[in-house]
Amino acid sequence: FGHDLTADETKELEFMELAQLAMSDGDWKPEEQAFLKQWARKHRWREDKVERLLSEAKLRQQDVGNETTNDQHLLNLIRLALADGNVSPYELRSIRKTARRLGYDDSKIAEMMRGVRNGV
Repeated sequence: FGHDLTADETKELEFMELAQLAMSDGDWKPEEQAFLKQWARKHRWREDKVERLLSEAKLRQQDVGNETTNDQHLLNLIRLALADGNVSPYELRSIRKTARRLGYDDSKIAEMMRGVRNGV
């Protein structure tokens, strides 16, 4: 099914999932923008790369529309985080922050992670 993703490609996909989730309600809040910029700084990405990924995420969001639910975006983030076999503390914080915005607690996050690990 294609090549194995590099660590950078995985991070780019995570970033785009986060961006699409932030855009999904049609309200691009300043705190969401700040979170994404902080996330990009942590990975030492240049501004032009961030802008390119945000543009791509916006195009994908328009293509997908409402078909991709917030739950799907969160599950995609979990899948990407687990792609290398383990979840870093930073990835877990990002997942938790995203899940809490959706109204989920740690038990729901754990349930979703177990489901992804078990291929459900």
